[in-house]
Amino acid sequence: MSEKEKQPQRQFSKKNIAAGLAVLIIACFAFWLWQKTAVKREPFVPADMGVVDMQQVMRHHPQYQKLMQLLGEKLLLEQKISQQESSGLSPALMQPLKPQAFFGVAEQKVQMEAYNSYHLLQNELVLKRKKLQENMAVPEKEAIKQINAAYENRIFNCTLQLDNADNLRLDDEQIAALQERLLQLKKERDGKIAAVKKSYLSLIEKELGAYRDKRLGEISEQAEAQRAQQLMEANSKAQDFQNQSAAILKDKLTAAAEKKASLQKLYLEISNKNEEIKALRQAMVQDIKSQAMRLAIKEHLSLVIAADSAPVNITLPFEVLFEHSLQNQVALTDKVKDITPQLISYYEQQATPNS
Repeated sequence: MSEKEKQPQRQFSKKNIAAGLAVLIIACFAFWLWQKTAVKREPFVPADMGVVDMQQVMRHHPQYQKLMQLLGEKLLLEQKISQQESSGLSPALMQPLKPQAFFGVAEQKVQMEAYNSYHLLQNELVLKRKKLQENMAVPEKEAIKQINAAYENRIFNCTLQLDNADNLRLDDEQIAALQERLLQLKKERDGKIAAVKKSYLSLIEKELGAYRDKRLGEISEQAEAQRAQQLMEANSKAQDFQNQSAAILKDKLTAAAEKKASLQKLYLEISNKNEEIKALRQAMVQDIKSQAMRLAIKEHLSLVIAADSAPVNITLPFEVLFEHSLQNQVALTDKVKDITPQLISYYEQQATPNS
């Protein structure tokens, strides 16, 4: 190509380069201006968080019925412990019983017997006095009759002379002497009669006193014999009572020891039951974690959170599967996906493998 033909091509290339540079500068300026004036927007982030309602999933877990059974068994154990603790032996019943009451009763019986005997003795003395008076009445009357007979004639003579003083022409001195003699005779007679009555009364009192002393001695001896008998019986009853009390106390102590052993056994059983419940819960939660991880990988989720729903029959532990960032109420948005239904569906399929 000649020199003249090459000249126009160089001029065209320079023009194209200049135009391209100008367009590039304008485009850069326009982009810079757009960046300055445009509203900044948050970058779109796809859903990458999952949430699980633990209580709903737990209720559909294959081991849930087993967990309920264990909790029911634990409740029964707690009821047994409560019943045994409420039926404890009273401290008063555990004290040794004292047999002194038997001796008090025995003494009361002896005193009552003695009182009855003294009361009967009073009645006996009344009857004895009456009988003695009847027995003494005849000789007493005979003695009085003899005294009256000894003074009867003399008193009669004095009385007759005084009645016939005028006929006998007695003077005042003679009348006064007769009156004095009559009064003296009557006084002597009455004195002797009173002495006889007193002697017989004294005899009655003497015999009655002897009878009373004899009966008092017999009552005293009888009371002492009864006291000895009552005390012997009281000792026997007290010994039997002590033996029975010791046996009762032994039975109570044995029952208390058996109750203590039973309570210790129940405490051990409930402790083992708590460990079994704890282990089963942990296994269930761990299983749910594994299935949630499987779904997280399948759904391309980077975070799964356990959320607590409304209360059910029992309070289950709140567990966070992978992160503990959120608790309780988790709002479902475009970034948060509820994988609870998928887990429930999985466990329902596990429960019916032939369906």
